[in-house]
Amino acid sequence: MNVTAQNIKQKIIDIGLIRTFFVTALYYLLASVLLLSGIFKIVDPIPTIKILNMLNILFESFNLIILSLLPVAEIALSLMMFLKVKLKITLFIVTLLFFFLV
Repeated sequence: MNVTAQNIKQKIIDIGLIRTFFVTALYYLLASVLLLSGIFKIVDPIPTIKILNMLNILFESFNLIILSLLPVAEIALSLMMFLKVKLKITLFIVTLLFFFLV
């Protein structure tokens, strides 16, 4: 088996293409999850209300604010991701949303 520089270079290019494909797929999957999550929270807010009431760490009025703003924020962030608007800020906010609010 002859290993040449051309074979190694081709394998590196193939790995790079696979990596790019998976990163892009995960990016759009995350944007889709945000979009669907926001839509489902608008269509059926009762599960979100139950979860916020079970947490029992926030005031009732604050729960209503979260219930009103969270779906809108999720839809807006997903659209910003799809359109690639202010991407670094958008991804930072999405990261905060997933790690600190979920």
